[in-house]
Amino acid sequence: MDDTVPGIEFDSDGVCNYCHQHDEFEREHPIDGFDRIAKGMKSCVVGVSGGLDSSYTLYLAKEVYGLDVLAVNFDNGFGTSTAAHNLRVVTEGLDVPLYTYHADRTLAYDSMLAFMRAGLPDIEAVTDISFVAALYKMASLVGHKNILIGSSFRTEGITPHGMFYFDAKYVHDVSAKHGNLGGNIPNRDLLWLKPWLKWTIVDRIRRYTPLYYQDYVKDDAKDFLSDQFGWKWYDGHHRENVFTEFCNNYWLYEKFGVDLRKVEYSALIRSHQLDRDDALDKLDTPPKIDPDTFEIVENALDIRGLERVMLMEAENGSRDDYETYKPTFRKMAPLFYVMAKTNLVPKSFYSKYCR
Repeated sequence: MDDTVPGIEFDSDGVCNYCHQHDEFEREHPIDGFDRIAKGMKSCVVGVSGGLDSSYTLYLAKEVYGLDVLAVNFDNGFGTSTAAHNLRVVTEGLDVPLYTYHADRTLAYDSMLAFMRAGLPDIEAVTDISFVAALYKMASLVGHKNILIGSSFRTEGITPHGMFYFDAKYVHDVSAKHGNLGGNIPNRDLLWLKPWLKWTIVDRIRRYTPLYYQDYVKDDAKDFLSDQFGWKWYDGHHRENVFTEFCNNYWLYEKFGVDLRKVEYSALIRSHQLDRDDALDKLDTPPKIDPDTFEIVENALDIRGLERVMLMEAENGSRDDYETYKPTFRKMAPLFYVMAKTNLVPKSFYSKYCR
């Protein structure tokens, strides 16, 4: 990562704060450290997208940790046929039930368009926060006390503070001010504060990231899933979802100059899965994007090419112009500190939202 990354600082030895944070994460998540945690579990919900990390996490939960597993997918209408194939072959191969939570697309698409009109980078906020809410809802409904998330700081990196932000109040306020619906219909898919506190404090539902504790090599995981289940690679990080591809490889890259590959490649270099010179060569070429992506997004959001170009060229907005839960989170920081220590909320939530 370089000085274009938000919040980056370098010490006297030229080592950035994110490398120090990576070192801290490695100390906090020793290899095979999740084995001890899993021994205290009987069941879990695993969030799945058909992507590599969530598919491998599902395998670990069922076959390695021996848990009673429910796979939960959040369908925002932009999943690819490859993602659908992967969801089917992995869940069937593992004999794991799959529940698909279908987003209210009218509200979700209105929110996505609202964020674009506001000139904000967080156009996937409604999906990200709704997916988490769906996991808690299903865990509470079936009585599972654990949620497993498929992400790895060793291969994906650590998202820099300030690069993205999302909470339910923020999504609702942006949607109310810039959406076609005017915020008149509250989006029940969002992770609102009161039910979230109920799920965490009362129901004691905890979230874990098992891949944090794995010597996780992406190419090995691809080969294993392919050989074992007939899983298919989709030619790029998070390209299993069309809107995620649009957001990461076009909206963020072209409008805000944010290249998420810098975060990913830095992690892979740290994990000895990518050579630094090769990473720099890759960064010389813009991120991949399927030409059909633009038509799919435009049709879904009911915009056309000219309007998309105008949104891209419009002045960038500021999160400071909208209501968020962040002042509330900061007031509740002592509670969230204790909750982070007991895995009721991720430590990353405390460090990003409560300080």
